[in-house]
Amino acid sequence: MKLKLALVATLATLAGTAIAGPLVKQNVAHDAKWLLHIDLDQLRASKLGQYLLNEIVVKKVEAAKAEGNPFVTNMDVLKIVGQLHSLTAYGMSFEGGEKLDGVLLLQVEPETRKILEGLAGGLLLKGDGTLTKTNEGGHVLYSLKDQLFASPREDGLVLFSKSKQSLEEALAVVSGKAKNLAHSKAFSDFPPVADSFMFLVVAEGFQDHLPIPPQAQVLRQADGVRVVLGERASNLFLNIALKAKDSEVLKPIQQVVEGMVALGTLSQSENHELQQLLQSIKIVATEKVLSVSAAYPVEAFISRAGQMLAEQQKHHHHHKTEAKKAEPKAEEPEASANDAK
Repeated sequence: MKLKLALVATLATLAGTAIAGPLVKQNVAHDAKWLLHIDLDQLRASKLGQYLLNEIVVKKVEAAKAEGNPFVTNMDVLKIVGQLHSLTAYGMSFEGGEKLDGVLLLQVEPETRKILEGLAGGLLLKGDGTLTKTNEGGHVLYSLKDQLFASPREDGLVLFSKSKQSLEEALAVVSGKAKNLAHSKAFSDFPPVADSFMFLVVAEGFQDHLPIPPQAQVLRQADGVRVVLGERASNLFLNIALKAKDSEVLKPIQQVVEGMVALGTLSQSENHELQQLLQSIKIVATEKVLSVSAAYPVEAFISRAGQMLAEQQKHHHHHKTEAKKAEPKAEEPEASANDAK
């Protein structure tokens, strides 16, 4: 119990002292087709983030220390988590698997970068070729069996990619040697959003890569989407913006969205929580962008999430118990005649 209180107190301190981790357009390539950004500082400072950190980080650290996990015991994991400021990922296509050209940028404190480099140094000392280190173009590059590449920078930015070429191109962007998102019209048609968001994802030219249901095929006419999640006052807020070529294309999309909201309102009239969410929805259309916003009390969301988590754990425990009961018992060896004597 004392350990848990100490961990929660540390989280609160980190939430109050961390520097902001908003999206830095200068770190993203100008021709990015999709972009994801998580502001971990904003997340830690929010009620939702503190709940998630307690459930995901604090409890896991407690369990690992109770089991004597050497990694958790020898390192201040929670302190490292508090020094992660933001996570940004982007890519120039929607291909997956071996063709994935995405890049991950992790903004950390210089101290955390040193810790990560120390861990990498331990793997290099083994000398088994699992991890290699080179210096190319003034940048340190780590290669994990040529399947994952990484490059830490002095400013605390650590870059990762499955492709060495993509990583080198990303390094050129963050070094100011290649065009970045600030010099591009990509994603520029969307209305501005305040830096108070925790989560943002935006994509353009994705129509042929999404599993859109038959009844909503009209959504394929949208050629861009942006989703923003944040916490303001006592509410979680969600904004989904759909972009089309012009108002004529946007109109049927707006009708589909309004129809889906109306259908939900009528068919779920007994669900008070859903009704509260549906009634908060605001739909605003401009010439090219349809904006759908919703808000929901964060305390109510956390309460509901806690109930669902407790039910899931109870269900898991029940199945684990039943499986153990169903295990066949080991047969005892028959006593021999000599044993009987």
